[in-house]
Amino acid sequence: EKKGQWQWQDKDGRWRDHAGETSDKIEHVYQTRHGKGTVVVECENEKYRVIPEKKCQRNVSTGAEYPIRRIEVTMR
Repeated sequence: EKKGQWQWQDKDGRWRDHAGETSDKIEHVYQTRHGKGTVVVECENEKYRVIPEKKCQRNVSTGAEYPIRRIEVTMR
């Protein structure tokens, strides 16, 4: 069975997995709203508004944006 895993790109260009619970929260919005809508998550002690439709997450405090992507992983 496949599952969506959400990742974000850090300032050094590395793709990093969102924590399981956070990724599930983003995936829920992605699936139920067909990619539309946003969700606020916490990542590395910062709050981000994730915008799946624009493939980015925006820091709520600073406004800095980082790319995001969804990959499919096989569940064990």
